[in-house]
Amino acid sequence: MVQRKQRVSVVHDTNVFVRALKAGSNTNWNRRVVRLWLIERQLQLVVSPELIAEYLGIFADVLGMETETVDEWRHRF
Repeated sequence: MVQRKQRVSVVHDTNVFVRALKAGSNTNWNRRVVRLWLIERQLQLVVSPELIAEYLGIFADVLGMETETVDEWRHRF
């Protein structure tokens, strides 16, 4: 894992998450960016409470995620 100080700080637009989660291909660039943050830990996601609320609202309303899944994402953020 890359040390926190060496990670690149980023703010993801909600479209990055929507396109990554709807992508059918692992080669999708949005999916790759989310993977760099979530799994490979090469990116440091910068968020605010308002941004987290926006992400979670989009996950529920646009992507139709179940409450349990949205809560898992809340924990990740």
